[in-house]
Amino acid sequence: MNNIKQINPAVKVYLNNQFINFEQFKNIAEKLNNKNTFKSIKSAINLNNSDILTQSSKTKKSLKNAEIYNYVLYFIPEKKHGLKVNLCPLANNCKKVCLSESGYHKLENFAVNKGSLKYNRVYNKKLLRTWLYFANNELFMYLLDSNIKNLANKYNNNLVIRLNGTSDIIVNKFEFLYKKYNKINFVEYTKIYKNLEISKKYKNLTIVFSFDGINSNIDTSLKALKNGFGVAFASSYKMHSKIIELKNTKYPVINGDIFDTRNIDRNYFNIPKNKGYLIALKFKEVINANKHEIINHPFIADNINIFK
Repeated sequence: MNNIKQINPAVKVYLNNQFINFEQFKNIAEKLNNKNTFKSIKSAINLNNSDILTQSSKTKKSLKNAEIYNYVLYFIPEKKHGLKVNLCPLANNCKKVCLSESGYHKLENFAVNKGSLKYNRVYNKKLLRTWLYFANNELFMYLLDSNIKNLANKYNNNLVIRLNGTSDIIVNKFEFLYKKYNKINFVEYTKIYKNLEISKKYKNLTIVFSFDGINSNIDTSLKALKNGFGVAFASSYKMHSKIIELKNTKYPVINGDIFDTRNIDRNYFNIPKNKGYLIALKFKEVINANKHEIINHPFIADNINIFK
């Protein structure tokens, strides 16, 4: 990943009492490796083996309803990280209503001034993670691995981990973790069909397809359902607890907002193995968006004829 370039120099991270660009951060990160202590790594880039995975108000609900500890890896999505790379390559309609602009992530807009620029600890931490992933991927994976190990010991493997919280990376990048931590459940949402195929290799990996509303995505959503995968979609009203018929096949619709641990969907809702099903998720309000435009946006499945 050494050829990653910054295309928006206005994007800077706050580190050690100053704002720096990606190249400056990269120069610092490249000098670090797994021989450094976690304390020294933290001192250099303000990240260590307890800063890669986090909980959010959305995923904490899994702890109450299913007695599972749910942790997520959050990156900065396309363009906002300022690099010439897209962590969500098949994102389309969802860009306007991205999770990174909803719920707890809206706090990114509530920043304090640091000189001429604004600084927010939540946003800054996500940017640090994102830049480290590209600046020194080996170190990033080392910290991620150690973070999972610590959580596994703390919670006796009673975990569900999501490594694509605000990204859609091909999951073969993480296969060594699925193998190493085979007693931990990993869950993902994706628009990349290849990820669904990879999930078949691992009993501890559950991946559901993510509806987007463009024609190619609709076709792939139907393919995923036909082949027995779950398909998640955003809805502006309660569409769960019903049956929807698509292409002459009936599929159950579940309430995906009860918990975020998709690996227990089939047991909890009595869905047969290899039966495709739909996961209704309440549409989350986003910042700086025209409400009338959003209500009629094709990302919301209610507005697509096949869901009516």
